[in-house]
Amino acid sequence: MADNLAYSLKQLSYSTILKGNIELSKSVSGKEFTVDVLSNVIVNPIKEILEYYIRSLSLKPVIRFGNYDNIVQDTFVLAQGNMDMVIVFYELINLSENFHLSAELLADAEVSDHIEKCKRDIDLIFANLSVKPLVVFNTFSSYPFTGSNSAKRNLDLMERELNHYIHQNKPANTQLVDVGRILNAIGADGAYDRRKFQKYKSPYKIDFFKFYVSAIENILLKRTGKLKKALIFDCDNTLWKGVIGEDGPQGIDMSSKTEAGMNYYFVQKIAASLSQKGVLICLCSKNNPEEVEDLLGKHPDMILNSEHIVAMKINWQPKDENLKMLAEELNIGLDSFIFVDDSDFEVNLIKTSLPEVLTVAVPTDISEYPGMIMEIAQRYFNLEPLNEDTKKIKIYTEQAKRSEAMRQIGDIDSYLTTLETKVIISHNDASQISRIAQLTQKTNQFNLTTKRYSETEIEGFMKNPAFHVFAIDVSDKFGDSGITGVAILKQSDNAKVMEIDSYLLSCRILGRKIETFFLNYIISFFSRAQYKTIKSTYIKTNKNIQVKDFYVTHQFTEEQLNEGQSGYVLDMENYHETKIDFITLIEP
Repeated sequence: MADNLAYSLKQLSYSTILKGNIELSKSVSGKEFTVDVLSNVIVNPIKEILEYYIRSLSLKPVIRFGNYDNIVQDTFVLAQGNMDMVIVFYELINLSENFHLSAELLADAEVSDHIEKCKRDIDLIFANLSVKPLVVFNTFSSYPFTGSNSAKRNLDLMERELNHYIHQNKPANTQLVDVGRILNAIGADGAYDRRKFQKYKSPYKIDFFKFYVSAIENILLKRTGKLKKALIFDCDNTLWKGVIGEDGPQGIDMSSKTEAGMNYYFVQKIAASLSQKGVLICLCSKNNPEEVEDLLGKHPDMILNSEHIVAMKINWQPKDENLKMLAEELNIGLDSFIFVDDSDFEVNLIKTSLPEVLTVAVPTDISEYPGMIMEIAQRYFNLEPLNEDTKKIKIYTEQAKRSEAMRQIGDIDSYLTTLETKVIISHNDASQISRIAQLTQKTNQFNLTTKRYSETEIEGFMKNPAFHVFAIDVSDKFGDSGITGVAILKQSDNAKVMEIDSYLLSCRILGRKIETFFLNYIISFFSRAQYKTIKSTYIKTNKNIQVKDFYVTHQFTEEQLNEGQSGYVLDMENYHETKIDFITLIEP
C-alpha cells in the first residue's frame, strides 16, 4: 500500500479519493479500525476521505457519526463502548442558532456566559472520553467570520480563551489539531461554504476535509503502528548537487552560501536532526564507497557524518537488492523504509520491485526539496521520541558488534554464552507506561496478537487488578538495549486461568532466547500465584509469520483454529522450564 501513501491527500482530487476508496474496499480485508466522529455541525463528507486513508493502511475502516449537535450526551454513551479513535468537532459558529451572526452583538457578560458553558462542556467531554485510546479535539477558530480589521471581536476573544483552556486541561489521551492552520492554508473561501452552513449546518468544503485528514495523518500512523523507522538517501544530486565520481569533492555543492547548495545543506541539517530523534538515517547509492566515506566528517560543507548514519550500502549493485540487505541488517521491515532518490529510473525500480518501500523523488524545483523532506518527517516519523529512541544509533552500532562477534564465534550457543546477558523484569511499573505503549504500537515481527495500545489504555490495565503488565529490560556486554519486551495478561472468567493478551519483543533482541526466558518468568510468576492454566492467542499478520509456532514449541496445546487466529492452552503443572544459564535475572 506504500504507493497509496506517497502523495498527500491534499494533492489528490476528490474524485480520485472516491475512486481509490471503492477500489481499496474490494481488496483490503485487514483488522477493523473504528473512528467515532462527534460534532455540533454536519461533517459527514469526511467519511470517504477517512475511509480511503485507513484502507491505504491495509485496515478496514468503520466510521460512525454521533447525533447532530449532541456531543456531550454522546460522550456518555461512548464511555461504555469500544473504538480506536474519537474525533470531536466542537465549533464556535454553532453554539446556538445563528451564533456566527449574533456573536458580535453580545454584551460582555453574555460572552462570558458562553465561554463558561463551553468550558463546562469541554470538562465533561474530556472526562467522559479520558479512558478512550485516542481522542482528537480541534482547536477553536473564528477565522472565517471575524474579518480582517483589527477591531476587538467577541469570537476572537472566545477563541483565545477556549484554546488556552483546552491546552491547559486536555487529558493525556487527547491530541489537539490546530484548525486555524488548516484554514489559513486553504483560505476562508476554500474551506467554508456559508450557504450550505446556513441551510444545512454543513460548513466545510471538501478541501478542508482533505487537509484535515492530512493534519491527523501522523496521529493515525502512530495509533495503527504504521510509522516509518528509516529514511534512506541516495547521494549524488540527493545529498549534494553534482556527481562525486565526476566532479570530485571540490566540484559538488552542498554549501549554505550558494543558491543551489543551500537546499542540500538544509536537507542534511534536517536529516541530522531526525537522527537525534531516533530516525534511522541510511545511505544507498551507486558510488565508489571510499569517495563517499571520505566526505563524511571531512568535507567542510558535509553536515551528515558517521554519528548520524546508521548503515550504508555504497556500491554498484542494484538498489533494490541493497535495500533488502539494509532491511536484513537493521532487522526491520521494508515497509518501515522511506527512500529518496533523484533518478526517475531508480525511483520507478524501487516502486516496482519493492512496493512496500515508500519512495519519493527529489523535486525538479530544488527549492522545494527541504520543505518536502520536512513534510515527510512530520507525516511519517515520531518526532516526540522517548529516551530509548534517541539512543538508536548507539544501539544499532552495538548490534553490529554482536553480529561481528557471532560471525567470529560461529556456534550460536557459544556466542550467546559470551554475551553476558542481563535482564530486569518489571511488573505494573507506571514509570514505563510510555515505552510499553510505544512498543505495542511499533512492534510487528515478534508480536503474537499485534494489538495496539495507547498510554491511557496501558495505564488502565495497570490500575485494573484483573490485568498484569510485564516489561523486560535487556543489556549485555556490548550495551543496554533498554525496555524491549512486553507481556500483558488478564484474568479469565475462571479464577484459575490467566490469558495472554499481548506478547511481543523488539526485533533488536530476537535470536537470543530472551523470549523463552521471559515466558519462563511469567509462567513461574502465575504458578506461584496458584493459577493452573494459561491461555494464549496467535493472530496472523503479514509480518509475524515467524512466531506462528511459538506457543507450540513452548509446550502449549493448540485449542482452536479460526481463519487467521489460533488459540492455545498451557497446563502449568506439566510445564517443564527450559533452563537458560547464560541469561541473568536482576531484581528491579
